[in-house]
Amino acid sequence: MLNEKVASLLNEQINKEFYSAYLYLEFSAYFEDEGLDGFANWYKVQAQEGECVLLATHVDRGFSLPPSVFFRGFLNFFGAQLHHFTPNSIAYLAAFVSMCENFLGCRPHWGLFKHIFTCRSQTVKKASPDDERTKVIQMCGGLGIQMRSKSTFPAMTLPESVRGWQSTWFYCQDIATPGQSTGLPPFSFDRVQTPSSLK
Repeated sequence: MLNEKVASLLNEQINKEFYSAYLYLEFSAYFEDEGLDGFANWYKVQAQEGECVLLATHVDRGFSLPPSVFFRGFLNFFGAQLHHFTPNSIAYLAAFVSMCENFLGCRPHWGLFKHIFTCRSQTVKKASPDDERTKVIQMCGGLGIQMRSKSTFPAMTLPESVRGWQSTWFYCQDIATPGQSTGLPPFSFDRVQTPSSLK
């Protein structure tokens, strides 16, 4: 186990690397919007191609690479990325997949998932009250999965607080989902939109 000072310094360095990678991607998007494709490409390459960012809290709750076809479909359905989901939402997804594969003996099924769970957005107020909408969906943790009130699912004990989970990120080599070119969708600064209905 690392001593506290070394762990703190490593975490600080990782945060700087994370910030730099996202800054490069932001510059890339800016130059692409300005029609400066050469500059955009250079900044995109600097953002460590072939790597993705994972969150330790998500891995602790059952997420792993390569993401399953069900999880990729889940991300696509909501137009979301891994960081848009709260850690406990990942726990619900992992438990659902485990229940289907290990106890029911089938692949995870959308119809069953929608019968048991719903997805809700988590909003925060915008800095400027002059904006048309005063609330936006959070960048990290903007989507939460909850059990429907009248559904049945095995009892789960989830942590009451996962404060600071956004800082538990780390880089990992991206592993492609079977039948896909990548494991996780390419990073985007876009906020997820209000979730589609799970009716």
